[in-house]
This record gives sequence, C-alpha cells and structure tokens, in this order.
Amino acid sequence: MRTIVVAVVVAAVGVAGILAFTSRGEPEGSPSPDPMQTGGLPGWASRWPLTETGPLLSSPPKSGKPTSMPWRFVSLGNDGTKLEVLYVKGDGGSCVTPVGFQVEETTTTVELWAWSTTDESQEACADSLALGREIVTLPAPLGSRTLLHAPTDPQWSSPNTLGP
Repeated sequence: MRTIVVAVVVAAVGVAGILAFTSRGEPEGSPSPDPMQTGGLPGWASRWPLTETGPLLSSPPKSGKPTSMPWRFVSLGNDGTKLEVLYVKGDGGSCVTPVGFQVEETTTTVELWAWSTTDESQEACADSLALGREIVTLPAPLGSRTLLHAPTDPQWSSPNTLGP
C-alpha cells in the first residue's frame, strides 16, 4: 500500500512539474517578447562599429541554409523606427554569413529575425563568434507594440551569448 501511495505522489509531482513548465511561457520555437530594458550597450561590445542595415528581407534567405541568429535590444531611436541591436553574425569565416534582418509586423507585435546563411558544403568551419551592431529601420514606429525575438537556431542559442 505504501508503494502505491509513493508512486501516486511521484506521478502527481511529475505531472504538476510538466504543467508548470508548459504553462509558464511559449512553447519551444515560438517568438519571445523582448523586455526592452535600457541598459545600453555592454562595455565589451562597444568595439563593434554601429552600421546602418540595408533593405529589410521580406522572407528567409533563399540560398544556403537560412539560420536565425540571436540578437539583443540596445536602444530605440526617438522616432520609434530606428532599432539598435547587437546580434550574432556567424563564425567570422566562410561557413555562416550574415544576410540581413526580417521584420514581421502586426497591430500588436513586431517580430525580428537576424538571418545568416550556413554553407553546409564546407568541411571545416571556424570555431569563433562574430558579432555585429546595427540599426534596423522598422517600416512603422514600434509604439506600444511588443518587440518579439523570432525563434533562433539551437546551435547558436545560448542564454549568455550576448550577455545578461
């Protein structure tokens, strides 16, 4: 009888843990809201020059393997359209190359992708991390809409990649 009670308690705790995990946020692979904390640029990242991005991509890249890279909010310009981000460009070599940003807007959200392409034909790739710092010009001011991180490639997703 005691074994059955222990098994029921263990099962109940396991189910409660699963429910707590799945109900506390978006499922894996979903966009996540950016807290848009104003901490500015981390000191270690100040060596990357700030550049203006080219035209926004309307869809993921068509050549190579599209790779969604992590990015971090740095600041929002006064007009609400200039979004400064620190992002992972790739490996700094010829295997993973940055190609641009994609923005998908709704009335309540703005979702941002930092796209790179991965050349899977390469036999050996650099084991390094290349970062970039850019201004992404949104089609319309962010306003009260939520800024969302698009899901990123698991190989490049680490909570500490771009700092706290």
